[in-house]
Amino acid sequence: MKRFILVILVISVLTPLASLGYVQELNTTIDIRGNDQVNIELDLTFPHTSKQVYFSIPYPINDLEVEGGLCHVQRDIKNILICEPPSPFFVGQVKIEAKFETQGMIEREDNTTFFNLDIPILQDTDRVNIFVKLPELMALVDNELLPLSPSGADIGSDGRRITLRWNFRDQFKGDIIPLRIYYENINPTNFIQLINVRWIIFFLIIIVVGIYLVYDKVSKRSGVVLSVLNEPERIVVKFLQEKGGEDVNQKKIVKATGFSKAKVSRILQSLEARGVISKERVGRRNKITVKKKFVEDEN
Repeated sequence: MKRFILVILVISVLTPLASLGYVQELNTTIDIRGNDQVNIELDLTFPHTSKQVYFSIPYPINDLEVEGGLCHVQRDIKNILICEPPSPFFVGQVKIEAKFETQGMIEREDNTTFFNLDIPILQDTDRVNIFVKLPELMALVDNELLPLSPSGADIGSDGRRITLRWNFRDQFKGDIIPLRIYYENINPTNFIQLINVRWIIFFLIIIVVGIYLVYDKVSKRSGVVLSVLNEPERIVVKFLQEKGGEDVNQKKIVKATGFSKAKVSRILQSLEARGVISKERVGRRNKITVKKKFVEDEN
């Protein structure tokens, strides 16, 4: 509630200034790191007649880097990023890229992490595009009624991390886009953490429950890993699965997929690092085998 009131206060103070122009496009890329650090990249497109454009968050703006124009942080009320053309004589469309680091928008409870950021629209904006990357080995929770907000996000993957994308049109001064994301670690639960007993009578029961939970997490992980593969990796895995777990010569993969030798080598290196395949050197050739659990998943 305090954050909402603060956002409203920021908007009311900047209203006279914001009325001077509008933003044609605001692209916001939010890279959530595993150490509570968040990297934000803003791509702002606006006509030179807008003079200045604004972006505000109730969190620190650190290590600011700017290309295509001038930006500075105003801290009178809260952290407000003010950007303007590279010179007062500039004419035409202004495109500014601003990058900075911040923190404070992540909360954790047990294995669930909550990301919270309100993006206020301080000037009329034609298009707002938001792209969020979750940390590695993280996925949206499956036990929340609304694991993310706003609804309608395009959920995908860049091959290693879950990605979320929103596209909005015709956002007006005073609007607020509330980002709420619940995600969790898809690593198997640490068995030692499950043993937290005070009475010996429950010791064996807790061990049984712990073994079941660990097995359940491990059994689901192969499906999660396959879900974040990119298209070339899926093609290779599909080909190996069709071989039923048999050893396959790497040259056959090149021939079957039509990919170059170098590309197949990179794909196999990535799949081996994720534990999807195993690779064995036999003479001058590589024998590739898909792990048994991934063959069973396909069946």
